[in-house]
Amino acid sequence: MGTGLLRTVAEGSREAPEDLWEAHQAIREHHVTRKVLRPKCGAKCRDGHACQAPAVWDHEKDRPRNGRCRMHGGLSTGPRTVEGRRRLSILATQREAAKRARDVIETVSPSATRTLREGTRPGAS
Repeated sequence: MGTGLLRTVAEGSREAPEDLWEAHQAIREHHVTRKVLRPKCGAKCRDGHACQAPAVWDHEKDRPRNGRCRMHGGLSTGPRTVEGRRRLSILATQREAAKRARDVIETVSPSATRTLREGTRPGAS
């Protein structure tokens, strides 16, 4: 990648920098770490070995975003704002109410539970 710019500068096919130092700065400005040299995720997999997938790369800053691969990006930190916590509370309440309703229906009528799971209306063929 770096030699291409020097070759272009030497040939003069593009706007060439005035001297070699400017060419060197231009190469460093567009330098991106080779994939082979980028760090690996290293997260502990279920079978105990370290993950060998490449870390998610920030191309603008030429460094890893968080040091983990796309599959081991880390756990969610949860809601941070008051609004987010309120929404989470509402969803948890709805989820608990739905679970209770399923439990009640299952104890009253097992056939109704089967109908609900299949997505059909009772009495429909």
